[in-house]
Amino acid sequence: DELRAQNRWVYDLCRLVNEEAIPLMEDTAVSLNQLDELRAQNRDDQKTIITSQSEVIGKRDKEIRVMKESLQSTVKTEIKSYASAVTKSCSEILAPKRICSAIQTSAESAERKKNVIIYGVMEKADEDLPALVESVLAEVGEKPLIRDCYRVGFKKPDSIRPVKFTLTSQDVVNQV
Repeated sequence: DELRAQNRWVYDLCRLVNEEAIPLMEDTAVSLNQLDELRAQNRDDQKTIITSQSEVIGKRDKEIRVMKESLQSTVKTEIKSYASAVTKSCSEILAPKRICSAIQTSAESAERKKNVIIYGVMEKADEDLPALVESVLAEVGEKPLIRDCYRVGFKKPDSIRPVKFTLTSQDVVNQV
């Protein structure tokens, strides 16, 4: 009986191995082959992704290079244009004739601000105009130094020409 029981046990073990273990090992082998194929496919996909990313990076680098060159060209052109405009305007503004004209205009304006005109002072044939102006100014309580004094306009009968005189500074004119 004991031999029979051992035979039965060996028989059951062989049957179990044949029916269960061998198919499981075959399935495992198939699964391992599929796993190897998936790993290989994964490596190929990763290589494709890396290649695609490299191409995208290359295209972006090229776009950036083109944009940089375009921007540099535009900036260079605009700076030249601006420099040309500034040079032209500065040379026009700083032209000696313009500077002289501006100084002359300023000086003339400053001189005119020292002038005073009095209307209604009776005109006589042999008048001492500076003394006449000093007497008019004395009536208003002022005694400034008069640099120049003359009548303005053409002499007409029955007409009184105004008297124009120049003082030493604009401040004195404002005081009068």
